[in-house]
Amino acid sequence: MDLLMSGIGHKIGKRNPRKAYPVDSGFFYAVAGNHEEGRLLECAVFLELRRRLRPGEEISYWKGRSRKEVDFLIRRGSDIREAIQVCYDMIDPKTMAREVDALTRCLDELKASTGKIIAMRTAVNGPGDESPHRRCS
Repeated sequence: MDLLMSGIGHKIGKRNPRKAYPVDSGFFYAVAGNHEEGRLLECAVFLELRRRLRPGEEISYWKGRSRKEVDFLIRRGSDIREAIQVCYDMIDPKTMAREVDALTRCLDELKASTGKIIAMRTAVNGPGDESPHRRCS
């Protein structure tokens, strides 16, 4: 499966590079000999988003004027239902700032209202959570 890029004009996706996602995540290991957790998480999120697509919706990605990128847009024509950023490890504040900035720029540029970040490891946020990180599902 592959995705077209979305930008300001709807014809942009026809000229820009596609992103490819294998149906079997074991493909990464077989080809590269290693498993990059961030890429595997992004692939798993793509497969789940594809499974949940409603009729008439499509998945694309966004790269803005600032060259920042958001991993997934769920759209119906020109209507953006949701922008989704995927990051395996957001414990480092610089990483969190980078991911939030990209998502915010995307939402602003596309005049979309709904966005989320999916992460496996995040900084401790809640009282009583003594672990250095927490796993999110």
